[in-house]
Order: sequence, then C-alpha cells, then structure tokens
Amino acid sequence: AVLAVPVAVPLAQISFPHHLPQVVRLLLDGSLTIDAPCVRIIVTASDLDGLEIAVVKTVRGADDTALRQGVDLTELFIGGDQKNRVLKTVMVDPTAVKNWSSTVDYEVRIPRNARTSIYSQLSELIRVSGVNGDLVVRNVGGRVEVINVTGTMNVHSIKGIVFASYADSPRNNAKFFSINGLIELHVPPRSAFDWVAETLQGDILSTMPMRVNPVAQKGGTIMRARVSEI
Repeated sequence: AVLAVPVAVPLAQISFPHHLPQVVRLLLDGSLTIDAPCVRIIVTASDLDGLEIAVVKTVRGADDTALRQGVDLTELFIGGDQKNRVLKTVMVDPTAVKNWSSTVDYEVRIPRNARTSIYSQLSELIRVSGVNGDLVVRNVGGRVEVINVTGTMNVHSIKGIVFASYADSPRNNAKFFSINGLIELHVPPRSAFDWVAETLQGDILSTMPMRVNPVAQKGGTIMRARVSEI
C-alpha cells in the first residue's frame, strides 16, 4: 500500500512600502472613498489641505515568477477630483491565472472635516480617528475601530468586531451593525443621548445609568433607552 501525504509548499513573500511624494489635492469639505477587498486601513484626521497616502503592497506566491506577476498586476488607483477622491486596489488583469495572492495596506491622513466612506471585505483592521466629517464603513469580517469621530456614522459589519470610542458626548446620529460580531461603545461618564439597541440572541449590557424601555419582538429584542448625565 502507498500512503500519500500532502505536503504544504512554502510560499515566498515580498512586501514593500510606497509613499506618494506629494499631497493629493482634496478640499477641506471634500469626500474620500476607499474601496479595497482585503487590507489594513488606517485613516487619521489632519489639518492638511489634501491627502497624504502611504501604502504597503504584500504579495505571496509559489516562486519568483508568481511574485513578479502579483506585483505587476496589483495596483493602487487614485481617481476623482479635488471634491471627491477615490482610492482603490485594482487587479489589472482579473482573468489572469493566479498562483499568487496580494494585499495592499493603506495609511491615509485626511482633512479633518472631510467625509469618508470605506468598503472592504475581510480586513484585519479598519481604524478611523479624529475626523469630524460623516463616516460610512462596510466590512464583512475583521475589526473596525472609530475613535473620536464626531460626524454622523454608519458602520456595518457581518461577522467582525465594531469598537467605537467618544472623547465627548455624542452629538450626531451613529448606527453600528454586526450580525455575528461584538459591538462595544465607550462614551465619557457625563454623556447624554438616546440609544436604540437591537439583538436577535445576544445580550445588551451597559455600565451607565439610563431609563430603559425594552420591547420583546419575534426574533429578538429592541431596547430604547435614554442615557443621562450623572
């Protein structure tokens, strides 16, 4: 008898950083859309009149030929105009035979009042901090962090963790959604806001004083509460 044992073939890997030498023009009240499938995205507010963009491209392949193909076919696209900018990871020839995989990590500094939209899939981490403009995040899996964001927020994850932290009492509407993940919200002790939470099977927990009106419904519970200053 012959026993066949599968052997894992080690993949070669190449990573290299790339920093755009100049600031990409974006109006102070403009918008930025990042569309990338599987990356690490860090967006930080700044007082610049434009975008500072740094990326790290990582390619894994079976050999040098595969690595080179992955490097050549994975590109960063910067489009739009000074009012609306788009950053996107592009596969130049999506029909090419692939014996490689690639990711592109983004670190972006954005005008503080600009609006931000991020569309991703299985990201290791998406973090947005310090921005005053509106924020939209769509992600399937991975951790999403929003730190000291004061604009309207809509954060949607399928099976990832959503973490939000406020430096001051929330002033604008914010919606955090996760089907199979955890949502954790931190606010200062002296905060006052209305809170609506909905869960199918999970728990809704709080360490803050509030007036609660839980409503049981088919398939879950909706809790409406008013968080008051202490």
